Amino acid sequence: LRTHLISATEQVLGMMLGWEVTVDGAAALPTVDLHAAAVPIHIDGGEYQPVVQVSADEDTVGAMTQAMLGMPDITDEDRSGTIQEMGNMIAGRVLEALRHHGDVGKLGLPQVFQGNAATVTGESGLHVRFS
Repeated sequence: LRTHLISATEQVLGMMLGWEVTVDGAAALPTVDLHAAAVPIHIDGGEYQPVVQVSADEDTVGAMTQAMLGMPDITDEDRSGTIQEMGNMIAGRVLEALRHHGDVGKLGLPQVFQGNAATVTGESGLHVRFS
């Protein structure tokens, strides 16, 4: 699952934004509030039900939004829409990779929220940090 998550994130950020990203497992959690989207993947009959969560700080989400919309002036609603769309695209690619391994499932509705790094990232699960 980790490799699918990394690959999906690199593809989406590269394709949509033209950004090159690298996995940075040693990066410290940011101390600022983050914008986040959590997208559940419902696997039919599966023992696991992964949730793909994408989070970024205000400046990064702003840069993503400006790149996606091509507009210099953006709103908080634009930022929320961008992080939600990034979550949907990354989760969709992860789901497609799972389907190639025989899993059947669908994406759930994303939840968008803000909070500090500890609240947003949680204690359990697979965490991959990019820089």
